[in-house]
Amino acid sequence: MKRFLFVTAALLVMSVSFCFGQSKEDIKASIDRCAKLEKLCSKQPKQTGVADVDTYVQGVYNAAISSAASSALLQDLYYRQIGETKDGVTDVTIKKPTVEELVALGTTLTAEGVSIAEAGKGAEAAIKAFSTNKNPMKVAKIASALAFTKDAYPVLLEELKAKVGIKKTIADYGVKEEDFLATLDEMTEAAFDDQCTGANPRYPLMSEMKAMYLKAYYGK
Repeated sequence: MKRFLFVTAALLVMSVSFCFGQSKEDIKASIDRCAKLEKLCSKQPKQTGVADVDTYVQGVYNAAISSAASSALLQDLYYRQIGETKDGVTDVTIKKPTVEELVALGTTLTAEGVSIAEAGKGAEAAIKAFSTNKNPMKVAKIASALAFTKDAYPVLLEELKAKVGIKKTIADYGVKEEDFLATLDEMTEAAFDDQCTGANPRYPLMSEMKAMYLKAYYGK
């Protein structure tokens, strides 16, 4: 019982931050991203007959449909919370979001994050299947299917980050530039020496890892 109450409380806190931490600009950007996802998903990608590719593409497609639906729910709860219609008209008769709705939103967004992560796990196998396939007819089908994921997956990630409040750059978290640059070489060396680094398909150069840190800080 205590665990159930803890999980419920955690989902409620998370949902309140999702719903109340948004601005009108955030909601507008979310609507634009959802429009992109809906356009991409207007036609379901065709099966290629290659299991790894079809599993990956279907996973991204399902995650995109789920993301658009949860975003629409978040947008609705946001406008109800501020007491406005989606056209920006104040309406005192609008009902505020209930605790049950906020908890349900938290559950939905948690599941959405898991589904996006699970879909992403299939990318490596799908790309490998594409690069090793020698059938010209199959290659064309696979390329068409993967083109969908190339367009949809970045939008999915951007939308999820916006929902959970992940900022776009390290700088956005208030880290001073001089402090970041002063520790950049140390961070790069620590990342290079990490035992997991060797598990990459290609061993990275320190210069490449440093460049990644710089991109993460400046957002370029």
